[in-house]
Amino acid sequence: MTVTPLDAINQHRYTYFGFKDVSTADHPYQYLPALCYSDNLTNWNVVQYYPELGNCGAQSVAKIGSWYYVIATGYLMRTKNFVDFDKLDNPLDKQSEFKHVWAPEIFADINGNYHVAYCANKDDSEVTGFDLYVADMTADGQLSKLQQKITFYDGQLGNVRQIDPSIVLYKGIYYLATSGDYLYSATNYLGPYQRVKVNFTPTPQFYGDQWCGNDGWTEAPELVKDGNFLRLFSDMPAKHGYVYRSANLSDLGTWSARSQTVCVDFDMRHGCFMVNPNVEPALYKAEISYDNKFDPAMTIKALHNDQVVPLTCYERTGFQYQYANNQTNQIRSSSTLTMTARQAGR
Repeated sequence: MTVTPLDAINQHRYTYFGFKDVSTADHPYQYLPALCYSDNLTNWNVVQYYPELGNCGAQSVAKIGSWYYVIATGYLMRTKNFVDFDKLDNPLDKQSEFKHVWAPEIFADINGNYHVAYCANKDDSEVTGFDLYVADMTADGQLSKLQQKITFYDGQLGNVRQIDPSIVLYKGIYYLATSGDYLYSATNYLGPYQRVKVNFTPTPQFYGDQWCGNDGWTEAPELVKDGNFLRLFSDMPAKHGYVYRSANLSDLGTWSARSQTVCVDFDMRHGCFMVNPNVEPALYKAEISYDNKFDPAMTIKALHNDQVVPLTCYERTGFQYQYANNQTNQIRSSSTLTMTARQAGR
């Protein structure tokens, strides 16, 4: 039985609009847009490919009225059925002061107004100098106020290459994810943002010499509200595309381990995930292990002594922090004292 794009959207819990990577050594960064569906987040089936859309990758989709608006690097379109697309003017790519404009993503604010978050830089480097910006979006897809800059509190930025923003709103708080699975929060979508304490170590994007020391680097995060949960999808280019974590909306410091997406035809890469709340998902109950509960207390233990005591204060400049994949982080003092901090993600 043939599944139409609207069948997939209306009859299944999850749909993904992204691309199949068809790059070659002679032609890198070549994309074939694709629509897929799933009922359990892990197993995905292809509905349709879209060669007529050209080299459209890293899509973001928002339904506004009866239209689905699709934005991507170099593209702005709308459709009612994911068969016929109307191409719209995208002024983001016409800003002469920017050399690179990447990964635009549509989100709604607390008043129901729509915006587009994106990253851009002003030099020829594809590595450095990126900042995050927001443009306003009308209900008919017109963009204005293109360069509203996203700000952060001092000392809160985590990644040296701040790209691929994804923003969702929950109970008046804006949550921002960036490349490397860095998670922030703010009361205004423009910030200032601060880091959210989570029970996993971020894994910044590997690019040139900018290596975080952790395996499994990620990019293109997608924050998706799904019932009582928030999903964090991340593209692992070196390990078969998208993986995802889940956290209960009542505790966004405690996240599950990564799960791998599996599509029958290709590795799912940068894209957008949509949730149909009218279709019951195949997963919900006991899907998150809370064994690695975040503990804000920092403890120390002296050498050759089993007694563990809380560390109530210390001089920050006297210590060096070493992050490990097992979420046990080492703090080494400039003196002879060594401590182990069971405080994940700090």
